[in-house]
Amino acid sequence: MFFVFFLYTGAMKHASVKKIKKQHRNEDSLGGVITLLSLTFAFILGVGMYAFIGGAVIPSPTATSTPKIVPPPIVYERGPENIVITDSPREQIIADVSIALIKKIAPELPTRPMNFLVINKNSEQRHATAREFFVSIATKPLPPSLALALGNTFDAVLTNSTSTGIAFMFQANDAPAAFAGALEWEKNMGADMIPLFHPIFPRKNIFAISERGFIDERIEAGDVRTLYDNDGRLLITYGWRSDRTLLVASSREAFRIAIK
Repeated sequence: MFFVFFLYTGAMKHASVKKIKKQHRNEDSLGGVITLLSLTFAFILGVGMYAFIGGAVIPSPTATSTPKIVPPPIVYERGPENIVITDSPREQIIADVSIALIKKIAPELPTRPMNFLVINKNSEQRHATAREFFVSIATKPLPPSLALALGNTFDAVLTNSTSTGIAFMFQANDAPAAFAGALEWEKNMGADMIPLFHPIFPRKNIFAISERGFIDERIEAGDVRTLYDNDGRLLITYGWRSDRTLLVASSREAFRIAIK
């Protein structure tokens, strides 16, 4: 009886072992199938990504060309600069002149006319007289001796040099009286003319420079009076262009060009 039980138990264990081994084999087969499917899917995905990326054009940083910056063409001015002073405050006239100073003069031209204009009751424009000009830009009335000695007409030009300058040419009825009046005007000439000649010059410094006064010099073999700032920069120079033309300029270069 014991022997039969022993044989039965052994047979059951053998059957259990075979069942477990078979189950393991089935699991191993299933795992292999899953692994094979995973590898196949990865292969197909890899091929697809390669085809997608390979077909797309990806710009290379080294192949990217930097766009060229083309500077705008330089615009040269040849015609006159017209500034209307009728009903224009002084600061507006100074602003208009400063804009004119920025514009480039055509290289072949030594000067470009700058016309100060007034508008009459019929809306017609004409050249301003010297008196009308000074009424518009002067901070104080001109000395009577100078106002009486100057004629009605005057010319203004923008001069073409390393930097654009300005020169005014006032016709004088009485040259000696006009020069004597100009000497008296020196007290306020800086306040009147420096903002026109040098718009960015600090206004607060003008009074101290004017107090220091003009000095005698010579330009193109002619006697002139000049005013410098604290750094030795010439701000105003004036002298005679002819026996009856008082020339007031923003720089030595402007004076030289205008006197020719």
